[in-house]
Amino acid sequence: MRKIFTILILLIFISCEKHISSNEFVQLGIKNLKCEYAANPINIDISNPRFSWVLSSKIRGQKQTAYQIFVSKNKDLSDLIWDSGKINNSLSNQIYYAGKNLESNTNYYWKVHVWDKDDILYESKITGFGTALLKQNNWVAKWIGVGQKSQPSLPNGFLKSVEEQSTLTDTIIHEGRSLLLRNKFECKKNIKSAKVFVTGLGYYELYLNGNRVGDHVLSPAKTNYAKEILYDTYDVTTQLKKGENTFGIHLGNGWYNPYKKWWKEYRMQWFGAKKAILQLQITYQNGETTVIKSDKNWKFKLGPILYNCIYDGEFYDATQESENWSKPDFDDSNWDMVSVIESPKGELRSQNMQAIKLVQIIEPVKVFKPKSGALVYDMGQNFSGWAKITVNGKKGTKLHLQFAEDINEDGSIDITSNEHAKAEATYILKGNSSETYEPRFTFYGFKYVEVTSNSDLLEIENVQGCVVHSNNELTGHFECGNETINKIHKATVWSQKSNMIGFPLDCPQRDERLGWFGDAQVTIEEAMFNFNMPLFYHNWITGIRKNQDSLTGDIPIISPR
Repeated sequence: MRKIFTILILLIFISCEKHISSNEFVQLGIKNLKCEYAANPINIDISNPRFSWVLSSKIRGQKQTAYQIFVSKNKDLSDLIWDSGKINNSLSNQIYYAGKNLESNTNYYWKVHVWDKDDILYESKITGFGTALLKQNNWVAKWIGVGQKSQPSLPNGFLKSVEEQSTLTDTIIHEGRSLLLRNKFECKKNIKSAKVFVTGLGYYELYLNGNRVGDHVLSPAKTNYAKEILYDTYDVTTQLKKGENTFGIHLGNGWYNPYKKWWKEYRMQWFGAKKAILQLQITYQNGETTVIKSDKNWKFKLGPILYNCIYDGEFYDATQESENWSKPDFDDSNWDMVSVIESPKGELRSQNMQAIKLVQIIEPVKVFKPKSGALVYDMGQNFSGWAKITVNGKKGTKLHLQFAEDINEDGSIDITSNEHAKAEATYILKGNSSETYEPRFTFYGFKYVEVTSNSDLLEIENVQGCVVHSNNELTGHFECGNETINKIHKATVWSQKSNMIGFPLDCPQRDERLGWFGDAQVTIEEAMFNFNMPLFYHNWITGIRKNQDSLTGDIPIISPR
């Protein structure tokens, strides 16, 4: 009897041990499933994207010994288009898709099976990715803008309409005002899904039925536009409605259409006048599809930004706004028809890296009044971006913002480090009680902003700093017992943020802001310790490769050019 009791105790003990092991095994997880370094991306534009995941476990010595990837168009993973089979290795990143040809504008679903050190199978959750436009001939939309259908090839100039008896050089005059484009269209059926592929040169903002689409700013990121142009992909399923809809695009100059004063080597090149391209692909509930595209049926009007320049800043006249201009019921009878214009030549490529975004709002820590009529706001931190200001005043009142990295002993701003860049913003009030202004198509590197006005009656209600940079995830952390070293590290991280504006900059404040190789290469190691950088650097190096001299193999010392 005692022997039987002992055996029962041993069986219970063994059973408990297996149960604990099983519970521990449940802690084994497959997480951070990504396609092309992103979770659930919708903008993949390559035929063999890469998969990755992270294995986590509380079991000491646990590891992956094999994996198997499944990909399908169906959420339940029926009718597979790729089954990798069981692959006996520990690789969990940089695994290239090797199934049937992917299709443009299509949603895919995938999961992975992992075998651990004891050859026990573990299954991930199902995740997904979506494709953008995989081939250039998938684009049926046209480039639209204002003026001539074709433009002279002028590597360092601006274009304005040719006047009679003018010379070619007379045409190289800047028309720097922003441009509004709009198009009304109808969705006749209930919508199942919709994605829009869009870009505007130099910078653009997209609106649908009066609301901004996405939260990107300063988009698209700078490239050599003669070689490649980045476009964005947005899911607008919930923003579309059955019936009338309207797209609006607001265009700024950006790096594409710079002012003549900056046509210099190692500054800016001229590529052409402002233009945009948009393609909306809709799938209805009944399975039918339709395409809405930019074409000759769009309309345009000059925008309220009278002047916009990367280096010099922005002049915004709110009295010239067209209220509700991107809503369906807006009267556009006095707007003009756009022109379908020549392609900028560069290949359209999906902007897969993290977008440039407004990532943080900073409140000023001090306010100085160094002279009559001027207020200087100390943001407490040097950063890239701009200021947002809310004011109350009469129509026509002029508000001026001057950005700087330093101040003088008397509290006035010191613009020395801006060098030749004006780094300013001007706003003309429309006079409708409180109104808020922030620049759209420029950025600054600053810690201080000086606010002045031509009216003593202007009431300043609020001033904030808008931190803007490529939204690369902060993944590293450092802290030690030496406060000086901690401050150096903090300053380094902030400096890195301020110099990630779609590509690695040398500076965000003066008349340069270029992708110098020397500056970028000495910071790469630091950047990768602190931020998730694969997509950012992949985009930059792709640009370098595209700018390589086809005859000599030489690469430029700046990219993008």
